[in-house]
Amino acid sequence: HKGAHTVIDALRRLKEKDVSDIHLTIVGNGQEKYIMSLNQMIGQSKLESAIDIIPAISREQMPQMMRDADVVVLATISEEPLSRVVMEGMASAVVVIASDTGGTSELIRDGEDGLLFPAGDSKALAFLLAKVYGDFELRTKMGDKARQTAVERFDLQRMIDEIEDFLFDSLLKE
Repeated sequence: HKGAHTVIDALRRLKEKDVSDIHLTIVGNGQEKYIMSLNQMIGQSKLESAIDIIPAISREQMPQMMRDADVVVLATISEEPLSRVVMEGMASAVVVIASDTGGTSELIRDGEDGLLFPAGDSKALAFLLAKVYGDFELRTKMGDKARQTAVERFDLQRMIDEIEDFLFDSLLKE
């Protein structure tokens, strides 16, 4: 449901257009059959040197992995109400390209602090990857804006305060 197959197909499309020095790291544990199908896609597309699939890493390791990336992609095809990956990517000042499912389209302002594409649309994802791939200035500007958004909107203390205010106001209305 995280849509890794969509990202692999997007990389295949980019390879066909001679964009060949992009590297993808897929992080996480999945069903064995799905991982096998991803490895089969990678082999059929001759992308073995461009894609690594690694097991899940600790939450403490994830921020550094994101900061080391040029782009964080969340290609989920499920309706995730609130994606922690999107918020963590934005907080790491990295461009996040995500499918427009669930609450993700409420987290990202498309074209300002991240980019959205239709779930499952590898052609649209390939277009967005190519757009940011060769444009360091765009990645930097969008990553900085993403970080600013994360600090302003996703700060834990701010969110707790807003929930407390909401609950307090609800009690007063009764």
